[in-house]
Amino acid sequence: IAIASAVDRRVSFDLIDFYHHRLHLIGIDSLQFSGREIAAIMNAIKPGFDCGALKPYDVNIWPLDDAIAAYTTVEKGASEKQVLVPSG
Repeated sequence: IAIASAVDRRVSFDLIDFYHHRLHLIGIDSLQFSGREIAAIMNAIKPGFDCGALKPYDVNIWPLDDAIAAYTTVEKGASEKQVLVPSG
């Protein structure tokens, strides 16, 4: 699952594996949804994470006050996802 991608917008995968494993590729433009709708989507995929079928990316957690540094890290091509959390 990729929520957003600032640097590399292209995805590549082995098409034969994709067919053989009967995988699915679904695109969702989250800018078209309200917070409530996005929460429903996230709740729908939560069981996949809970059972280990879906694996989260490695993340760096930043306090909201460090948002500029987090965005700078993304611009430099960090492989980890950058997560902002509210301060206090």
